[in-house]
Amino acid sequence: MTDALAPFAAALLLAYLLEPIARRLTGLGLPRAFSSVVAILVGLVAVVSMIVIALVRTTGFGVGVINISISIAVAVAMTVAVAVA
Repeated sequence: MTDALAPFAAALLLAYLLEPIARRLTGLGLPRAFSSVVAILVGLVAVVSMIVIALVRTTGFGVGVINISISIAVAVAMTVAVAVA
């Protein structure tokens, strides 16, 4: 049961953390869908950056980790773009 609830808990946490960004962008006059995509990308960049910083500090691998994280970020961004379209 716990394994099934973990993704929902993570989604609720992400929605709670990213909603103020989307609300502010919507207040600036951007459409809600675009604001949501930008908020998701900001959150993704933040998470990937934290992972890269942690890996670089603990393992010392810099360039390879950065290239992998950029590839992951691009893949997720493309997935989000396809899902929104």
